[in-house]
Amino acid sequence: SATDPAYLLNIASIGAYQSVPEMAVYAATKAFVRNFTEALHDELRGTALSATCICPGGTHTEFHAQAGAGNYGWLANASMKTAAQVAAESVRAMVKRKRTVIPGLINKLSCWGVRFVPRRIASWVAGRVLGKPRGTLPARSSAA
Repeated sequence: SATDPAYLLNIASIGAYQSVPEMAVYAATKAFVRNFTEALHDELRGTALSATCICPGGTHTEFHAQAGAGNYGWLANASMKTAAQVAAESVRAMVKRKRTVIPGLINKLSCWGVRFVPRRIASWVAGRVLGKPRGTLPARSSAA
């Protein structure tokens, strides 16, 4: 019925919080998803429908190998979560009708801290941490 709770969960990224050299289109589209979902969440306040945006950092999936990426720096690797961890935190936040959620302490701190540094420096740091990887993982076929 119209009064039953309903949920919308959109997936953005910590890349939504600053520009990321070598990943410009990715970061820009994730910023759109985040801003769209946050505005929608506010518009839906007081209704049965809730919109939540999840902004995970690196997640252990085959995405990185398929994208020709892989060996990022220690900070990016230290902040990685498993897909199961991200999914569990996403669902918990969604049913609590949270606006935005960032899994992981390192990820939360980086998204919070980015607003206190000049954008040029934030972009440089993001490029070093999230941008072009230091090595490449071999692509895996999905048929394996």
